[in-house]
Amino acid sequence: MAFDRPRGVSLHVGLNSADSFHYRPWFTDLVSAEADALAMYAMAREAGFEARYLLGPGATREHVGGRVLAHAAELGRGDLLLVSFSGHGGWIPSAPADEGSRMNSTWCLYDGQMRHDELLEMWGAFVEGVRIVVVSDSCHSGSVIEGLPPALGPRGPQPRALLHNTARSTYAAHREFYESIRPRRAPRVVASVRQLVACLEHENAYEDATHGYFTAALLHVWANGTFSGTYEELMNRITAQVIGQRPRHQTLGAEPASNEPALRP
Repeated sequence: MAFDRPRGVSLHVGLNSADSFHYRPWFTDLVSAEADALAMYAMAREAGFEARYLLGPGATREHVGGRVLAHAAELGRGDLLLVSFSGHGGWIPSAPADEGSRMNSTWCLYDGQMRHDELLEMWGAFVEGVRIVVVSDSCHSGSVIEGLPPALGPRGPQPRALLHNTARSTYAAHREFYESIRPRRAPRVVASVRQLVACLEHENAYEDATHGYFTAALLHVWANGTFSGTYEELMNRITAQVIGQRPRHQTLGAEPASNEPALRP
């Protein structure tokens, strides 16, 4: 099928809970991550994207990875892929012998964690000229998990980070699996990738009963499609509204256009 103008496709992933068999000794449930994904799905449709979502048990490693790679096979120069993730951020060791310091951040999907370097490998499957935007409302670092404040439940802020003992025990229980999927070489990314993340690597992302703080701010700035600025302007306005965490805009691969309209195919 031919497209006369750049094509926009999106995938929105949200998990309030996950498979207790995989995450040891327990997975702390969230309350609004799936609401984030549905709100981002609605926003993407409004903006003209061909949108899909994966929630809870449907948000498996196979489904998320398979969907992204399917888009890699079909998107071409100028097309835009938007991926949003709302859920726990976790960690596993960057190297088998290094379990205490260097960590690889993860998305906690239903049946297992997806490593940051696995995501990089997927972005490397896209051809030059494709634009990728990743919106991640999760904790991106395991370095501060031991110091997390207690979860306050649906009436107060709750961190979206895998608890330290759960992260360590989960890796120990499934070490052979995680080592078997470790990418063997650094990928070469030729697409342009923007990452809009909820907090710095040493911070936590929080949610309340309605949305993650970052997603709520993004939706407020978006204002039902009335926002028409650049990504830099979008992130500046989001950052001004979020308390207790510092969102970040970073890029990798090909340098994206600085004046590119935010979240538009």
